[in-house]
Formats: sequence, structure tokens, C-alpha cells
Amino acid sequence: MKVSISEHFTYKKIFKLTIAPILMMIFVSLYSVVDGICIANLSNHAAFAGVNLAFPITTVIGGVGLLFGTGGSALISKMLGEKKEQLAKETFTNIIIAAAVVGAIASLIGFFVMEPYAIAMGNKSGESTEEIKAMVEEAIKYGRILMAGQFLFIIQNMFHTLFVVDEKPHLGFLWSIVAGVTNIVFDVIFIGPCQMGATGAAIATVMGYGVGTLGPILYFTFNKKGNLYFVKPVFNIKNVLRAAYNGLAEFVNYGAMTISGVVFNAQLIRYYPGSTVGVEAYGVIMYVLLIFWAVFLGYANTVAPVAGYNLGAKNKEELTNVLKKSLVIISIFAGIMLALGEGLAYPIALIFSDNSEMMIEITTTAMRFWSISFLFCGFSIFGASFFTGLNNGLLASCISFMRSIALIILFVYTLPLAMGANGIWLSPVCSEGGAAIISLSLINICQKKYGYQLFKKKTPTM
Repeated sequence: MKVSISEHFTYKKIFKLTIAPILMMIFVSLYSVVDGICIANLSNHAAFAGVNLAFPITTVIGGVGLLFGTGGSALISKMLGEKKEQLAKETFTNIIIAAAVVGAIASLIGFFVMEPYAIAMGNKSGESTEEIKAMVEEAIKYGRILMAGQFLFIIQNMFHTLFVVDEKPHLGFLWSIVAGVTNIVFDVIFIGPCQMGATGAAIATVMGYGVGTLGPILYFTFNKKGNLYFVKPVFNIKNVLRAAYNGLAEFVNYGAMTISGVVFNAQLIRYYPGSTVGVEAYGVIMYVLLIFWAVFLGYANTVAPVAGYNLGAKNKEELTNVLKKSLVIISIFAGIMLALGEGLAYPIALIFSDNSEMMIEITTTAMRFWSISFLFCGFSIFGASFFTGLNNGLLASCISFMRSIALIILFVYTLPLAMGANGIWLSPVCSEGGAAIISLSLINICQKKYGYQLFKKKTPTM
């Protein structure tokens, strides 16, 4: 049964609407996870560390897709709620074109930034060992190839939320599966029999991007029956900028992953001098986080267009309904994520460790510290997307900035002064906790402005 963003949502309908986008985000996250597993088990430590070192820079470019995709879906769904169907289609066409242009430029810049970044990070160790040099070389090879195809990932990222607006989230999920399988198959071939290491992993990932982009483009070009499809461009810079403004929070999230990744790697190289073990352990955690965060991101980004539609339709009761149910669902997800993170810490460390006792010990400890943050991160991720849906990019960006940049930098530099390397692994708990408080406080403060009610007002008794 198809669920429309204009419906009254029960828990069952929310599940039906969000399950495909959540699974889709998980499959997209598997791009990097599969690269890591294959390299860890079929290649060498230098390649594995190099991929993890390059990861933060490649991540921020992909955020352009959510900048236009999530922000655009909120704007377009609001237009649909206002019954402006033709304008919605024109805006959809415009933001795809704009993202392709911006993405191509960003990918080119990233290609040339990769080498100086990797060299600078390697110098943080203070010890120019062969292990560090090999890691830097692998990071440059992997990162440059990935950058060359990153504009494809940008467009693919956009379609995730736009399929929800078109009320066809299952099609987005389908193309994510096809793209993910492409990546997995060629990862195994290139890294295994072909012995191409990080280079092979990057090529396989770009091939997955290509497949995941081509399918949706063909669909929106030739299918003329849904809410959205390509029309003759009537370029409107104002709406393109509005879409980008709405999606600032999601872009800040991706940019923050870059900044925090650089900061974490720098601190880990400093606290584990002459060795890549800290960078490798952080890489393992990031693979796990990508999957866990995908659940929260998939849910939050799907609910954002629902909020946008009800804002446009002035349906305050349904806005309240969706908000309350979402906070309950996020709470349930948080408990499940904590249990999984703590319980799977050791088995996950074994998968990536190549039987290194030091790697197993550090990764297990780090994962168990970091898992506590799952209790909080869903609320800030949802809060940012909720305000994106309400077309308030400023508040959404503030939540993302505090969560992923300001607080994480504060704690990742201060806690190790008292706790050593363990302070690095504990810093996300403090930053996510603080961001959750900020997010929930802003949702409470903005009740009057948007008309939703977290708590029913008591009727005075006579």
C-alpha cells in the first residue's frame, strides 16, 4: 500500500513510509563499509589506513547532494502542499542541474586537495616511519579516484529524499541495492584476484555511484505520471538558493564529518605516534557509525517532507502528530542502537583486525565508549531535519554545527588532556548529549511559531 505524505500518520504508516529510505541509506553506507572489509581482509594495513585517512575529505563533497536533495525536497513538498504542482516540477529540475554543476566543481577541487591533505596528516605523527609513508600514498591514490566520481554520488544522494516526495521510496531503495551490489562485486574482484588494493576499491565505488545515478535519471526523464519528473528548465535562482538554504543542516553534517574526521585523525596520529593503529580503529568505528547513523538519517530525512507538506497545508494537528510519534520512535531506536553497539564491539573489531591484538583491544574499547552516544544522536539528527522540513535552514544548521563541529572539537581536544587516548573516544558522548539538549530545547521553543504542540494544555477546572 502506497503511503502519501499528505495522510494522517499512524505508527504503521510511518513505518511503511520510512522503512525503504532507511534501508536505502544503509545500503549507501555499505559502499564505504564494503571497501573497508575487503581491504582489511584482502589487502594490507597501509591500504586500510589510507582509505580511512582519505575518508573525511571525500565525505564533504557527498554532502552537496543532501544540501540540494533534502533542502529541495522540503521546499518542493511545501509547494505540493500549496497545490503548486508545476512550480514543484520546475524546481525539481533546477536543483538537479544546479547540484550537478556545483558537484563537478567541488569534485575537481577535492581531487587537487587530496595530496596536500594526506601529506599534512602524515606529518602530524612526528615520526616519518615506512608505515606512515605507505598510508599517505594509499590515501592519495584512493582519494583522487573517488573524487573524480564524487559528483555522481552527489546526484545519487539527492534522489534519496526526492523519491519520497514522489511517493516512490521503494524505487530509491531498489536502485541503492543495484548500486551496492555493483560495488560489492567489483570490490571483491579488484581487491582480491586483481590485487589492486585501495585503487580497486575506489574504482568499484565509483562504478556503484554511476549505476545508482543513471537509474533514477532515466526514471524521472521518461516517467511522467508521478509528483515529480523532469520538465523544460525555467531557471529560478531564488528557489535554487532557497533549497540550498533549507538543506544547510545536512551539508553542515557532512562538512562536520570532514572536520571532525580530520581532527580525530590528527589527534589519533599524535596519541599513537609512528603507528596507523589509531587511524585504523577510527576507520572501523566510522564504518559502524555510517550504518547506525543511516537509520536515524533515513528516518529523519523522510519525515522532513511530511513536515514541509503539512506546513504548506497549514495542518498543525498532523504536524504535532508526526512530531510526537517521531520522538517516541527515535527513543526506541536509541536504545536498540546502544545495545547493538555495546554487544557487537568485539565481533566488529575481529572482522577488521587481521588478528592484531592491539587493534582488537583499541577498537573494542573505542566502540564501547562511542556506543553511549547513540542514546543522544538521533534527537539532534531528527531535530535538524525537522527544522529543514519547516524550511528553517538557520535553526537546522545551528543544531548540526553544534553537534558535529563546535562541541566535538571542544571535547576531542580537552578530554584527552585528562584521560589520554580514551578521552578521544569519549568525546562524541559529550558532544551528542549537548546537541540533543539543544535540539529538543529548540523544538520546544518553536511550538508557537509553527503551531505544533508537544504537550496538551490543561483545561482549567472550575
